[in-house]
Formats: sequence, structure tokens, C-alpha cells
Amino acid sequence: MYRAETGAIAPLIAPFNINLPTCTERPILPQGTRTHTFRSSDREDSALFWVFAGILTVLCALALGLPFWRPRSVPASRSEHDVEAFRAQLREVETDLARGVMTPAEADSARIELSRRLLAAAEAAEVDAGSKPTPRRLGPVIGVIAALGVPAIGLGVYSDIGSPSLPDQPLSERNFDVERAGLRPSQEQAEAQFSEQDSETPAPTKARADMLALTEKVKERLAKKPDDARGWDVLARSLKSLEIYGESWRAFARVAELDPDAADASLYADMTEAMFMAAGGYVSPEAEEAADKALEKDPGFHQALFFKGIAYAQRGEMEPAIEGWVTMLRTAPPNAPWIEQVQENIRDAAAEIGLEPPEDIVPKGPTSEQRAAAAEMSAEDRMTMIAGMVEGLAERLEEDPDDLQGWMMLIRSYRILGREDDAKAAQARALATFEADADATAQLEGAL
Repeated sequence: MYRAETGAIAPLIAPFNINLPTCTERPILPQGTRTHTFRSSDREDSALFWVFAGILTVLCALALGLPFWRPRSVPASRSEHDVEAFRAQLREVETDLARGVMTPAEADSARIELSRRLLAAAEAAEVDAGSKPTPRRLGPVIGVIAALGVPAIGLGVYSDIGSPSLPDQPLSERNFDVERAGLRPSQEQAEAQFSEQDSETPAPTKARADMLALTEKVKERLAKKPDDARGWDVLARSLKSLEIYGESWRAFARVAELDPDAADASLYADMTEAMFMAAGGYVSPEAEEAADKALEKDPGFHQALFFKGIAYAQRGEMEPAIEGWVTMLRTAPPNAPWIEQVQENIRDAAAEIGLEPPEDIVPKGPTSEQRAAAAEMSAEDRMTMIAGMVEGLAERLEEDPDDLQGWMMLIRSYRILGREDDAKAAQARALATFEADADATAQLEGAL
């Protein structure tokens, strides 16, 4: 929902007209992040850890190696049991013959059958004897390998990724925002994944070809003069206009590195935008850091507030996302082209957590589910549904005429439906309602 495609987001972010390079200053730790200073007690804790680790290692080695040192008795096979059974039956035949229970003829017949079975069992026993388990002398060797090898591998892995001096981390003291950030794809990973997908390439035109040629000349100049901050700025903006966002944000980063004084809110916001587009509509931790720096310079900067809200929403943190977008709307200039997009984002985010957005700036409209359902309708059914929603909005404004954004939406909706006369009538009614509000009047006059 919030991973906007390039084509869909372009109308929203194009009007900001902002500059951007990148900055090499140290990243700002989020509020609540704890740092750790090494103390003498840490050395004692580390020694105690290794004592317990050594004891556990010895116990594990014994558990792995001792079974191979124990003498093992190999159980007799089924064929060997059969051989003994048939021999016992042959002895019983001789006993029965001596007691007169069997006649000589019956005894001869029984001997022949039992002898045949005995031979077959003896052959099977010889075959089983050829598939005996590993000789007993190899058991201790395997035990030593298991007892030493497994702990050695575990120690090697822990020495690479473990940290015995790390202090305890109670849940109340952990910063889960920082931990979650480590699980999010980086900017490089996101760009690599997005580049593997099929993405639209701008149509080749003469104007684009000329722009590409000029960009190549700028690159050649920068190869000879790599410390030219102005040249990098020109390159960054040219690449951005050509929708080559990966190279663009890196060029902006170079500008900020060469000229830190130019790293204002607009610069970081533009950098966030380029990173967002390069990653296919994903705000990476690096892009969010750039947005944070822009907001540090100017807490009300619209472009940075928008992308910071996208970052929150992509992490499932809808409330701070809505808060930032509401701030955008409350300070939006008249006729800002991104107002409807931000209102739509607020409605979708609020619907996910069961909240009602403030109706004074976010008039009720279709949710993402309703828009998806409308997309599956026929053109005639869709227009009928839209007309019904517009009429419902008009009726609501008759009861509550002080809703400026509602009037703006009604006027635009009438124009989309081709009902110019109704749009002009709605504008006239709204102008009469807000005649004492200069800002509202300016917005309404620009709606047609």
C-alpha cells in the first residue's frame, strides 16, 4: 500500500522543488539508545563467563565421546537364532525317536526338512556376519573427534559472532526500534532487489537523449575535477530528472560531503526522495536517516514529513505516520497537489488500526479495499458508484458546510465526472461560506 510505484508517486513528489546532497556526519542515535562504557567489573564478568563456558564444554565433550569408549556387545542376528533353533529341533527328533514317539520313517523325513532349513539359515548367518558394524577399535577414534571437534567448531563460531563482555539487556532497557532497523533491508539490498524486477524505463526521446549527453559531459568534467560541489549538484539534479535515482542520490551525497553548509532540510529531503525511488518505493534505514536529518533542520518540512510517514507505515507504526501526515495537511499551502494523496494515506493507515482521522482535514472517502473493489467493476458500475459517493458528499456538506476540504473534494469530483456546472455551483456555495477566510477563498478559487 505504501510502497508507491515510480509513476504513482511522481506527481506527489515532483512539486516540492527541493535540493539535496548527502552528509557524512555521524548518524544520530535514536532517543533512548544506551551506550556502554567498559568497566573493571566487565573483565570479571567475562572471566566468569569463560569458566562456565569451559565447564559446559567439558560436559558436552564427555557426553559426545564416552559412548564411543564403552564396550559394546553386538546382538546376534535373526539368522543365528534360526540356526540354534533348527539344531535344537534336530535334537528333539532324536529324543522322540528314542522314546518311540516317532517312527524311523517319520524321523528321517523330519531330519531332511530340518537339515534343509538349517543350511539356509547358516548361509544367511554368514551373509550377516559380513555386514558387521564398524570395528570396535574405531570407536575411541570417533569419540575423540566428536569430543574435540564439536566444541572447537562452537568456539570458533562464537569467537566470530559472540560478545562475552556484552552487559545484560533487560527488556525495559532495550531499544527495539534500533533492533528492528537492523532487520530491515539496507539501501543497497533494496536497490539490488528492485533492479532485478521488471521496471518501466522512460521512453527514449530527443530531449532525453540531449539530457543524457549533457550529463555525460558533466561526468567527464567531474572526473577531472572531483571536488567541484556545484558540478556534483548539477549532476545529481540532472540524473534525478532523468529518473536515474541510484546515481542521483549518490551524487547528492557527494555534494553534502564536499559542502556541508549546503546540507539543509531541502537537501536531505531530496536525497530521501531519490533513495525512495531507487529502492522501488521502500524507505530504507539510510533513507529514513536522511529524512530525520531534514526534520532536524526543519521539523515542519513537508517532503521529509511525507517520507518519514511512509517509513513508519512500512514498519506498521500507523499512529506516528498519521501524526506526521496530519501535520503536513494542517500546514499545506493552497492548492498543494499532494493533499489528496496524503489524505488517502491517512485514511488507509487509520483504517488499519481502527481510528477515525480528523474530518476537518481528512474528509471521508473510499478506503484501499473499496478502491480495489471498484477497480474490479465494469466502467458503468464504477461510474455509478462514484456518482453515488459524490452525491453523498454533497448531502453531507449541506448539513456541515464548514468542511473546506470536503468542498474541495466535491468540486474536483464534479470536474472528474464532467459536471462543470455543478462544480461551479459548489464553488460558489463554498466561497459564500468561507468569504471571511482569505486562505480558504484562495484555495477554492484555484479549484477550477
